[in-house]
Amino acid sequence: MELSTDDPAPDEMDAARILREELNLTQRQAQVLHWVAEGKSNEEIGTILGCSINTVKMHIKDIFKRLGIHSRSAATGYAYRAHIRNAARHAGTLPERVIPRVTQPR
Repeated sequence: MELSTDDPAPDEMDAARILREELNLTQRQAQVLHWVAEGKSNEEIGTILGCSINTVKMHIKDIFKRLGIHSRSAATGYAYRAHIRNAARHAGTLPERVIPRVTQPR
């Protein structure tokens, strides 16, 4: 999905709100997941959110447990899909699948 340059990018609080609502996370878990999905390290997330690296690790562990996943890549996928579902509900114009199905040649 491509955003036009006229569309404002959602801010961090809006992105965290979407993750909180779509994935049933706490506010802080949603903020941590947002920054994980943005590719930030635990240290960077701690600096951004004003908490220790151990607190960030605890939140990531809780997110993984709550979502039933085991990697940052999977967490990023969950965040991406949550934003797609939210956008689809509000815009109603997104395709059924973001990635088209590949048909096998016969």
